[in-house]
Amino acid sequence: MSTPNPEETQRQSVSMDSDREAPRSHIGTVLWSLAVVALVAFALWWYSKDAEVRGMQSPDAMEEPLPAVDGADAVATPEKIKAPVVNPSGTPVDVPDRPKAAPKPVVTVKRDRGPVPLASNRQPEYPARALRSGVEGSVSVLIQINARGVPTDVRVVSRRGERSRDLDRAVMNAARDWRFDPAIRDGRPVAGEVILPVAFQRN
Repeated sequence: MSTPNPEETQRQSVSMDSDREAPRSHIGTVLWSLAVVALVAFALWWYSKDAEVRGMQSPDAMEEPLPAVDGADAVATPEKIKAPVVNPSGTPVDVPDRPKAAPKPVVTVKRDRGPVPLASNRQPEYPARALRSGVEGSVSVLIQINARGVPTDVRVVSRRGERSRDLDRAVMNAARDWRFDPAIRDGRPVAGEVILPVAFQRN
């Protein structure tokens, strides 16, 4: 009967252990390979999705040329087209492109002019003695007016028809009580003068 060799027994034991571990290591390699493939596939899928989203958000991708209008060479762009606006009733509403600017205020500049008599001035009364005598005529008076529109001097400069001191006196007395819009020079009221005729006629 032969004595077992310890080294041979040890080699057999190692060989049996290695035979058991071989399938395990092979399965582990396969699992690692599958995991790597899955990671690569997921990365590719993620990259394609990200590229698609970026393409949708890109201004170049969103701008598509519109068909030419009336055979024009230039292609209409979205900025040249106004989208219709519809109110709740369903009818389209015209919307202005931009708000209209407020009208500029009108500045009135007073031009240079002479004194102007007020409409409220009372006409002189026909003198009773001249009326009884049948005197008719026209008297023109020169009136000097200050910057406040008040007469400062009145004198007769011409007459037409019959000469009558009663007519002259009636016109001068009335003219001293008249009021005027003063003369205007460079936009400011100034002193001035005006000649006004007053006619006396019987009906």
